[in-house]
Amino acid sequence: MTEPRQDRIVAEGVHKAFGDNEVLKGVSFTVPQGSATTIIGPSGSGKTTLLRALNALDVPDAGVIRVGEVELDFSKLASKDQLRRYRAQSGFVFQSHNLFPHRTVLQNITEGPIVAQKRPKEEAETEALDLLNQVGLAEKRDHYPYQLS
Repeated sequence: MTEPRQDRIVAEGVHKAFGDNEVLKGVSFTVPQGSATTIIGPSGSGKTTLLRALNALDVPDAGVIRVGEVELDFSKLASKDQLRRYRAQSGFVFQSHNLFPHRTVLQNITEGPIVAQKRPKEEAETEALDLLNQVGLAEKRDHYPYQLS
């Protein structure tokens, strides 16, 4: 018997405009738990805006986004606490930006859970190593960002 699918991210009817320029026009999709997903499109098509909307860095004008167990309905004003809980379910890494160039891969991965979630260092490191193993990068744990491609 197969277990029911658990969705990690669900977006429904997400809209985002900058002035008169509507960038996201009712975007809806689902990302199942444990899957890898790619967003492909031409320059200016809204890929980065969508990613920023998923973490409420650019707050959508309308729509619903669920990450993990936390859901935000952007037709309503979210409180700072709701946004904090929501953002704690996800992370956002900008391409070509090293958040902490003086820290190793392992230290960069564990910073959020240790500081924001107040998790014990050992627990955060265990989870980080598991994640690195899942993506085949465990051997890079002690490398610094400048040592990576």
